[in-house]
Amino acid sequence: MQTKPTRLRIAIRFLSVCIFVLALILPMLGNIFGLDPEVVLMEAPPLPMPKFEFKFRVIANSVGILRESYLEKVFGFRKLLVRMQNILDVIYLSSSTMYDPVLLTPDKWFFLAKENNDLNVLEDFRNVNAYAPAQLDYWREIFSERKKWLDSQGIKYLMVICPNKSTVYPERVPAKYNQAHSYTRLDQLINHVRAGGIDVLDLREALKKESRLNKAYYETDSHWTTYGALAGYREIVEHLSRDFPGIKPKELSDFNISFHHGFLNSLSSMLALGNLFPEDRIIFIPKLGYKMRITETPVRSSAYFQPTKTIETDDPGLPKAIVFRDSFAEELLPLLGEHFSRALFLWPFPTDRKKVRYFDKAIIASEKPDVVIEEFVERYFVRLPVAE
Repeated sequence: MQTKPTRLRIAIRFLSVCIFVLALILPMLGNIFGLDPEVVLMEAPPLPMPKFEFKFRVIANSVGILRESYLEKVFGFRKLLVRMQNILDVIYLSSSTMYDPVLLTPDKWFFLAKENNDLNVLEDFRNVNAYAPAQLDYWREIFSERKKWLDSQGIKYLMVICPNKSTVYPERVPAKYNQAHSYTRLDQLINHVRAGGIDVLDLREALKKESRLNKAYYETDSHWTTYGALAGYREIVEHLSRDFPGIKPKELSDFNISFHHGFLNSLSSMLALGNLFPEDRIIFIPKLGYKMRITETPVRSSAYFQPTKTIETDDPGLPKAIVFRDSFAEELLPLLGEHFSRALFLWPFPTDRKKVRYFDKAIIASEKPDVVIEEFVERYFVRLPVAE
């Protein structure tokens, strides 16, 4: 025989229904009335709303974009929910792993772990997947062709490799992510490319040495600090001085150093936890000031990720340069730019599964530089396109 629900049970059921309905409509209310609290979450912006047409293929594509690239990023309270989930999962439950975009270690260091489905930085750190000989030959052929073409133009070619944060601070990576081999894909690739006669400047040792003196990389970011950038810059300029003896690197004593408190770096902000882990931003200002001028040119083609920056010093005795770069050159640019009469810093999209990073022969032929520098951060340098 079924008993009649008590008033308490009825009230509990009614309250449960109200809470459920409120949870369903709360995101919509947040969007309509602007109730979202301000939360800093670093992520790619949603794609724009697709243009609707009464065609099956267009409708199917539009639904996919709405679901995967628009609606999931714009509903109310999303950023707050992401933050709350990461506070619970990453901080209290210590569930951060190498298969998440960001790894937070027990001593509160952040590491870029998985940049995308094809690029797992910590998997590379573990040295699990060595290169096959054919893969190494593939890379060497690409860079050898570039060197050969530059040699025909009378232009020096230098490759510069900036190490990953985990390479410089392996002791900060949890021990469970042990390394399978003593050599790395970067070791293999640099050795093979050098064997083809290509000038490769490996900055790993310089950065490891700097890490024992100063903070070379930010704890809450994947990038080097200005201390780390200065160590890399000095290696680059000293290397170039063999061919261009008129240039000489600056010393640490040539700069005034300041610390900007409460800076929110990228890795902590990718988890919406930046304000819980603020870090000092390190700024170097030359005591004698800058002699260079920087101008910015909008993105010139679909091969480029960011605008081109042009540096000029009005010193005809200095060489001209073109630098193909990534984000690590952002700290290098004001240091390195002082040593060229004119330098173009070009930021193409990195190598991915479909193509190798763009090498713009047209602009090289137009500028006629004395040296072309290809700067790569390790995680992009060791990635192969379709041939992998």
